[in-house]
Amino acid sequence: MDGVFFRDAEGDLRFFQVAAPTDEDLKAKAQRIRRRVLKILGVRKLSRDGEGDDWSDPLAEEHPAYAATCAASVGQLTAIGPRAGRKTLRMGVEPEDEPAPLNLGRHANVHGFDIHAGAAVPPNDRQRVERLPRYQLRPPIAQGRLSLLSDGKVALELKNQWSDGTTHLLFEPIELIEKIAVLIPRPQSNLIIYNGVLAPNAKWRKEVVKYGRPVVAVPESKEEPEPEKPKDAPGVFSARPRCRSAQVRPAASGAGRDGVYAGVTGRKGRKVVLEATGERRYDLFQVETKRRKRNGGIA
Repeated sequence: MDGVFFRDAEGDLRFFQVAAPTDEDLKAKAQRIRRRVLKILGVRKLSRDGEGDDWSDPLAEEHPAYAATCAASVGQLTAIGPRAGRKTLRMGVEPEDEPAPLNLGRHANVHGFDIHAGAAVPPNDRQRVERLPRYQLRPPIAQGRLSLLSDGKVALELKNQWSDGTTHLLFEPIELIEKIAVLIPRPQSNLIIYNGVLAPNAKWRKEVVKYGRPVVAVPESKEEPEPEKPKDAPGVFSARPRCRSAQVRPAASGAGRDGVYAGVTGRKGRKVVLEATGERRYDLFQVETKRRKRNGGIA
């Protein structure tokens, strides 16, 4: 957390910057997140702790194939194809020395719950602010790192060599499709969730978003406003009782004549439109009105 927003005595919005978190702070945060997540899973009966009749997996019940591929992806296994149930093939070099433990700084890992708070963006550094969401929203696979081998397998080159010396992952074509399918978000699922003062319904959201930004003066328009048309001008319909909308189109029959198609109700409404356009063809309104009734009021 970079800081907190608050209102001063005069009611103006202010930001108070807090000190950077320590490793102990992140460890306590990871433990709290783990405890809350496990509690939510238990309430929703999604936890395998003390497996029994109460445990259920709605995803596996609704979409068993998709749930199987997700479980296999987490375990670095293959779910479908000729290598189903086996580990993903790797290719690389033999590490020379025992890999040293990573020291990322401002990092904590508690039973798989990992928090890294080492990335910080200074205020008003728009270039780094843009680079951070670009990194977070990058595609899962860079096309330039994919290559097709002579035996038909697909090799994915890793950006950095893993601690065990792995530099490439090898997939059968069907295995690669399986891994990509798992990464596709489910329908109606948000990839980015805002909370706190940035939540969609937060009262301070508009003020927080523009906080600290320079005010840009918008030049006034020098264009002269168009003169208003008189209410009784041809083609302009004033608001009158029982006249909802009107539109003039070329008539389907009768060369050189105009037909009136409008969504109006009642004798007075039809008369208003016909008088304004100089048309006397009541039959068009009768046909149009019947068609609208058959379509549930939709022209």
